Formats: sequence, C-alpha cells, structure tokens
Amino acid sequence: MEDKGFHRNTVNQSVRFALVGLLNTAVDFGTFFVMVRFLHWNVILAQSVSYACGILNSYLCNRYLTFAHRNPPKYSEILKFITLNGVSYGISVCGLSMLRKLLWPLVLCKVASTLVAFVVNFIGNKWWVFRNTKHNSVAHGGE
Repeated sequence: MEDKGFHRNTVNQSVRFALVGLLNTAVDFGTFFVMVRFLHWNVILAQSVSYACGILNSYLCNRYLTFAHRNPPKYSEILKFITLNGVSYGISVCGLSMLRKLLWPLVLCKVASTLVAFVVNFIGNKWWVFRNTKHNSVAHGGE
C-alpha cells in the first residue's frame, strides 16, 4: 500500500515538475524576446538574463509547488540547485553533441537530450536538492 502512495506522489511531482519546466521555458523565451525586440538589448546579455530568470522561476516553483517546501531556503539548497542545473545543462549539451555526431535528426537529438536532462534534473531535485522525507515520501499524503 505504501508503494502505491509513494509512486503516486512521485508521478504527481514529476507532472508538476514538467509543467514548471514549460513555465520556465516561457519565462526564458518571453524575457529574451522582450529584451531583444523591445529593449534592444544585446542577444548574449539578453540570453544570460532570461536564462537566469528561468532558473529563478524554476527554483521558486519547484521548491514551493512541486516539492511543497515551506521552511526558509538554505544557502546549501540554493547551491545544490545551481550545481544540479549546471550538471543537467552539461548533460543536455553533451547528449545533443554526441547524438548529432551519430547523424541523428536534430529534432530527435534535442528531444532525447532534453528527456535525459529532465530525468536527471527531476531525480536530483527530488532526492538531493529538495530532499525532505516528510515531503518526498508517502507521509506527504500520497497526493
């Protein structure tokens, strides 16, 4: 019985995590295009700021919505989050590059590398960054 609650909680969290990811992408793209098209910012500066906005949105939404943490954030948690996102980014870039060398179509390379990075990022957030047995176990109510 506990396995069903844990599984349901993990599935619910992964769905919320994916939805937050879509929102992060919208924040990133929206911020980028506003800065470039309307504010006439340099593309590289706009990319840096918009990516940072997406990461900030990711941290806040995943912390409070996906993994339901209510306690104040700790410096170590933020550092873990940044580290994990750097690793996930590296995985996506390496995967994309390797699959392109195998002559996969670009869209399949992008989808496959994004899916692998998504799984690594979700697992890292659930069991490392936002690890809290109260919130990541059946005790969370099994949602």
